[in-house]
Amino acid sequence: MKKHLFTLTLSSVLAIPAVSHAEFKGGFADIGIHYLDWTSRTTEKSSTKSHKDDFGYLELEGGANFSWGEMYGFFDWENFYNDRHDKPGSEQRYTFKNTNRIYLGDTGFNLYL
Repeated sequence: MKKHLFTLTLSSVLAIPAVSHAEFKGGFADIGIHYLDWTSRTTEKSSTKSHKDDFGYLELEGGANFSWGEMYGFFDWENFYNDRHDKPGSEQRYTFKNTNRIYLGDTGFNLYL
């Protein structure tokens, strides 16, 4: 019994790297400084609800393509030139997002996370 368990464990350990090998196919990364300039109409319409002001932001962004799927993500540091506790709508804010697409074999279907 111990011999079979050892053989099963050893074969599993040797098989995992072959199954989990992820070939890197390409990717990108960039850093940018942007300025979002809302129209005066948008600023007026949202003044009582969400208070949209123009703002600048520093963005870090990247993505990668592997044999098993794709990854994308970004991080934005909004109003980086203002104080952390400035007037409402003008204080520093942070935004981030990631998206993953996993290929489900050769079926043509994908799993999005």
